[in-house]
Amino acid sequence: MPESLYPEDPEEGLSNAWGAFIEETAPLRPGLFRFACGLTGNAFDAEDLVQDGLLRAFGALAMHRGNLRNPRAYLLRILTNLWIDECRRARPEPVGGAEEERMDPRAGNPEEEARLRDAAESVLALSPREAAAVVMKDAFDLSHAEIAGILSSSEGAVKVALHRGRKRLARTQGEARPARASRELVDRFVTAFRARDMDALKLLLLEDAEAQAFPAGMGVGREHHAREGWLHGCFYHHLPDREANRDPYPMRLEVREWDGEPIVLAFRDHGRGEALEEVWRFEEEGAHVARVRDYCFCPEVVQHVAETYGLPFRRLGYRFTEDWVTAAAELAPSDPA
Repeated sequence: MPESLYPEDPEEGLSNAWGAFIEETAPLRPGLFRFACGLTGNAFDAEDLVQDGLLRAFGALAMHRGNLRNPRAYLLRILTNLWIDECRRARPEPVGGAEEERMDPRAGNPEEEARLRDAAESVLALSPREAAAVVMKDAFDLSHAEIAGILSSSEGAVKVALHRGRKRLARTQGEARPARASRELVDRFVTAFRARDMDALKLLLLEDAEAQAFPAGMGVGREHHAREGWLHGCFYHHLPDREANRDPYPMRLEVREWDGEPIVLAFRDHGRGEALEEVWRFEEEGAHVARVRDYCFCPEVVQHVAETYGLPFRRLGYRFTEDWVTAAAELAPSDPA
C-alpha cells in the first residue's frame, strides 16, 4: 500500500487512514467480490467475506508500512484463509468418543455409524483450498506460481488442486440459507417506515440493536439510531417538508425474497428515473430487529441484486464523501460506472 496511508501526524486519526485505505483498495473490490462469490456461492456471504478481509488487512497495515508489493495477492490470501477457517468451523462436531470407536461400524448402531462415517467423509472431501485455487484461476487467470504463493503451496500441489477442485466446486455452492428475519417483522418495519412513524420503528428495534453500513461504521442502541444513527439517516429522507422539496430525493422501500430471506430494496429518483441504491438485511431476536446491514456502499452487491431482479440500479461508490449526494444525482439509473 502507498505511504500516504500512514500519516506522520497521529492526530490525523484512524478515520483518515481508513478512508484512504478504502479509496486505495476500491479498484480491487470488483475482483475480490467475484473471488468471494466463487468461494461462497452467494452475493451477501461474498460481500461479508470481503468486508472481513478488508478489516483484517487494514489492521495489519502497521506491520507492513507500505511494503506490500502486491496488495491484490495479499488480500486474496486473507480472504482465502478467512474462508478456510469458516469452513473448518462449519464442519460437524465429533459425535461420541474416540475416533476409532466413533468410526467403527461395529460400535453402537451399525447403520447409524455408517451414516455418520459417510457424512463425515463427504464433508472432508470438499477442500476449501481446491475451491480457492479454481476461483483464483478462473476469476483472475493467475499463474500456477502466483496461486502457489497465495496458498503457501507448491506449483505441483496447485495443479492437483485445480484438477480435483473443478470437479467438486459446484457441489459446495448455491445452498439456500435460512431467513435471517421473518417476513412478518420486515413487513412491519417497512409499513412503519412508509407511514413515517418513528415511534413504531423504534419499538421494533431491540434496545441494543446494531446497524452497520460498511465502511461507514456501526451504530448501537435504539435511541442512537432514532436520534443520529442509521434509522434517523434513512427516515430523514421521508420527512414531509423535505419530501415536498425533494431535498434530498425521497426513498421508496420494497420487500423482496432472496433465497428464502426477506430483504429490503431502497430506491430513489434523482430526477433521472428511479433506481435501486441500497439493500438492507435484518436479523431478528425475540420478534425484534437485532441487527441491520445496509449495503449502500457495496456497489457489487447492489448491482448483483438489481440485475437478478431486472431492476435499474445506481452505484454510489464505496464510501460517503462530501459530494456524494451530488454525484449520485448525476449518475444515470443503470450506469455501472
